Amino acid sequence: MTSGFRMKHRFPLASTTALGAALGLAVALAVGAAVGASAEDKSGRPGRDSGCKMTVQQKKAVVALTRAADYKLRLEDYEQAISNYSKAIAIAPDCNYLYCERGNAYKRRGDNKQAIADYSRALKIQPADEAILRQRGTLYETIRDFANAIADYDACIKLGGQAHRDRARIYMLQKKCRPAVADFSQAIKNKPDVNILIQLYRDRARAYDCLDNKKLAEADRKTVLELTEKLYGENISDYPKVK
Repeated sequence: MTSGFRMKHRFPLASTTALGAALGLAVALAVGAAVGASAEDKSGRPGRDSGCKMTVQQKKAVVALTRAADYKLRLEDYEQAISNYSKAIAIAPDCNYLYCERGNAYKRRGDNKQAIADYSRALKIQPADEAILRQRGTLYETIRDFANAIADYDACIKLGGQAHRDRARIYMLQKKCRPAVADFSQAIKNKPDVNILIQLYRDRARAYDCLDNKKLAEADRKTVLELTEKLYGENISDYPKVK
């Protein structure tokens, strides 16, 4: 996850066996973990080296395990990455970001249901996390559980998150064109990156088509053309149209 996780929970001491094994892994993977540490880790990624309250030994073990897991993810060794995250969770079972990380690994492996389960565990610990809500919502959408997806997007938006485009995407699938227009409009007001902005105007034009509002649909398509020409510095309207 890219969001920071601020935990207020104190964890019980891990068993001597689990902690000893993790510390042993820290030594064995010292070189690999250093090489595999992501840029986010090196810059002091929130939640990795701070936030979760642990003993010094627990912290060292969890950091070693999560960095090793990241390294395995980049090698697409999902099983080992998941195993390392699971060992970290055994040490700090109330630390929500660990469930998020393991959920990401499950997602990368294509196991959406397991990923959803881990995001749900993370949200049980810290419910008001818009990033996790949006992430889980996208997975619900992937498995076509639109009711739960919209519920997550609704909750994300109420917390100040920007999930309007995601919710509008489902509304379009459900032929709910008017609320889709409203959400696309709000997403445009949020002033995203120009490439996303172009796509939003294109999507809203389709929503206007759905409402049979040809005038507004055409206006949005004109805006798409203007933004694209401005972005690439070319007069696209001069190009021959491809049938």
